[in-house]
Amino acid sequence: MGYHGSDITLLRIVLVTIFPIKPLQDNVFNWAFGDGTKVQESCNKWFRLVLAGYIPHQARPIRFTPEQLQNMDVPVLLVLGEKDGLIGDPEKAKKLARNIPDIHIEVLNTGHAIGVEQPEHVNDLIYGFFANR
Repeated sequence: MGYHGSDITLLRIVLVTIFPIKPLQDNVFNWAFGDGTKVQESCNKWFRLVLAGYIPHQARPIRFTPEQLQNMDVPVLLVLGEKDGLIGDPEKAKKLARNIPDIHIEVLNTGHAIGVEQPEHVNDLIYGFFANR
C-alpha cells in the first residue's frame, strides 16, 4: 500500500457512510469498482456489508516513506486499475512506486477489483512474475 487516492476518495466514502441510500451507494460502488457484471456479482453485497459496518476488523494501510521503498530488497509486482476510483490516478501511484528498486508495474483496464474483472490476466501476470524470479 503506501499510496492513497485523492481527498475526493475519502469524501465519497464518508458521504456514503453518513447517507447510506441505495442510489448513492450504487454511485460510489460504480465509481470505485466499476460497473462490470463480474464485479457487481462478486463485490456488491460485500461493499454494502462494509458500509453497514459488518466487517469486524479494519486495518489502515501501512504508509512507507520514499527511503523505506528505496531500501526494499525484494522484487515487487504492482498491478493497478486504470479506472480505480479508490486508488485514483495510476500515473501518480506509478511515480511513488518508482522508488522501489526492483518493481514491475502493470496498469489494466479495470476498476479497483482487478482480480475479479480480469482473473485470468492477473493470474498470468503473477505466474509470469514469479517464473522470471
